[in-house]
Amino acid sequence: VFAQKTKKTRTVPLLALVTEALLTAFEIAPDGAEYVIQHRSPLPVIRRAVLRGIDRAGVTRWPKTMQQLRASFATDCVRVLPANAAAEILGHSAKVAAEHYWMTDESDIARAAQALQNITEPPCTASASSGPAGCSEGSERPQRVNGDELHSTAANTPIDALMGQTGVEPVLAGF
Repeated sequence: VFAQKTKKTRTVPLLALVTEALLTAFEIAPDGAEYVIQHRSPLPVIRRAVLRGIDRAGVTRWPKTMQQLRASFATDCVRVLPANAAAEILGHSAKVAAEHYWMTDESDIARAAQALQNITEPPCTASASSGPAGCSEGSERPQRVNGDELHSTAANTPIDALMGQTGVEPVLAGF
């Protein structure tokens, strides 16, 4: 895709639905056609179509509709992709994306809180004498990542037994 703003060509991944539509357009295009889409609608025409769709859906219009749609897509991307990849898809830096596009909502905060809870308080080993929270007094609290218990390779010692003041990583001179 040639980006008019930056005057550069870049590769943009496409959703399967878009790829199918473009392949269909290519198949029905006349032989020798340079483009599969011959007419490009100006932004005001596209904006009017989007606003009509919002009205038909019974949703209240929001300010800066096209920017909000882009920000919403950018946020959806960064929820499932690494930040650098999400920014690349939109054609700008991660810094610009973070400042202008990525949004946080209550579900993001709830997922982050749950992830932190899972990191800081791993589940206890289940036993018949477990208390209401599933932990009996003095029970082992194994460290888990994606449900797998972490152990060192040396004598199958739980990894938390190897942690010192600096964690499990070696201390580097000068740091």
